[in-house]
Amino acid sequence: MPRRIAYDVLCQVLGKKRPMDEAFNSHPHLDKLTPKAKSFSRALLTTTMRHKGFIDHLIDECLEKRPKGAARDVLNVMRLGVAQLYFMHVPPCGVIRGADSDRAR
Repeated sequence: MPRRIAYDVLCQVLGKKRPMDEAFNSHPHLDKLTPKAKSFSRALLTTTMRHKGFIDHLIDECLEKRPKGAARDVLNVMRLGVAQLYFMHVPPCGVIRGADSDRAR
């Protein structure tokens, strides 16, 4: 769930131009997280936003063209995955498992 919250907030921040702190602190499932999970979610979100330009460059190098319309939200899944792999050093199996379980919800 921490990755799902980070994804939801990232979509709010990038898609609806909502302030990150406001979107994070008002997420309806935030109170269900343990302090450790809440810290991970916040760190993931902050890392993704801090390095968004570089992350987008890496993603663009791998895509022929960017998704459009509703499919654009898949970019946020990719951004979170790259942030975990490249900057947070989360093992690949954890990143894939987390992305897959969040996608299923």
